[in-house]
Amino acid sequence: MQGNIIQKIDYISEAFSLLGLLASDEGVAELERSLGKKYDLSGARLREIFDLLGQIEQEAHRRLDDSREDIEYYFYEKDGETEALVEFVLLGECWHGFIGDSTEDIKKSLASMTEEEYCRLFGERLFLYGSRILDSSGIERDRTSGDVMRRILRMKLADAEKLRLQEVFWEPERHRKCVFGLLERAAGVLRHFEAELTREAEQFYDYWKGYEESQNLRSFLTEKLGISIGENPYGYEVYPAFISANAAGFFCDVSDNGEFHRADVYRLGILFSAGIPLGTGSGREGAAMEGHALDVLKLLSDRSKFEILSYIRDKSAYGSELAKHLDLTTATISHHMGGLLGKGLVELEKENNRIFYRANTEEIAEVLSWCQRVLTGK
Repeated sequence: MQGNIIQKIDYISEAFSLLGLLASDEGVAELERSLGKKYDLSGARLREIFDLLGQIEQEAHRRLDDSREDIEYYFYEKDGETEALVEFVLLGECWHGFIGDSTEDIKKSLASMTEEEYCRLFGERLFLYGSRILDSSGIERDRTSGDVMRRILRMKLADAEKLRLQEVFWEPERHRKCVFGLLERAAGVLRHFEAELTREAEQFYDYWKGYEESQNLRSFLTEKLGISIGENPYGYEVYPAFISANAAGFFCDVSDNGEFHRADVYRLGILFSAGIPLGTGSGREGAAMEGHALDVLKLLSDRSKFEILSYIRDKSAYGSELAKHLDLTTATISHHMGGLLGKGLVELEKENNRIFYRANTEEIAEVLSWCQRVLTGK
């Protein structure tokens, strides 16, 4: 299968990650401290990466400090309990998975929506917003503004929070203008470090290209991420992730009938080409297991992800089946699967021309058993 290692810096995707970092409760120093418990970070390349990320974070704070309130307003996500408000502004799946898009591409995608499509997508984001609807049984897809308003009123939220969601819904252009402005300013921060990022992208390319020439890179990636979906005639692409330097993600655009529409996409943090191992398999000990367990528990605290894992505990399910069960779209299911795949909680396989998901119950059991030992002594 043809592979393509990408050196390009995807400024919009990286800007999105940078704004999320600025809005979060943890920064680069916390990431370094956490990884330092598990791995030796004294290597020259690792030091270069953390120094660069620290400089970018510091410059971003300096340049964007006047917009801190807006950044936190749109990009803060509380421990997996609620999605960031930006998900409602960009409607999630309009940008998810479309690597390389510019802000203009995303604007055009949003502007081309019909009113019914806008209401449907907004309603789906509401369903995912902490999954705090009073009664989700029998809910139909939203098609009108009245449907969306009724859905908001059913949610167990403070009045101020409901009002915030209503304002975004009724004034999407105003909020999009603000979000796109933040994205472009954050991209400007990153372009200030273009030379350094380009150098890291080149090293990323050299590392994975060398791996590809000596071994089967796709087999390695699918094994580490628990993916088994067969050959894609369009091949695959491997993109560097700079700000999310220790994250791995996978995206495939394939119909339920098994038809592929574009190359598979892997996003790999640049730390994985600098000495931090890529993988979610067993064998972790001590601090390494602690960090992994905390990440897994955060994912499990999201009700939709929990329900997905419950549904595919004893059987495999394909995307549209899960979408129908949870009243979501297949693209939204793919959005959830990105995080679950990254931590090895689900596995992918292709069967009868369909992509099936199955919970990796061994991985889940290992994490929960470790938590039981640490927290109860049993």
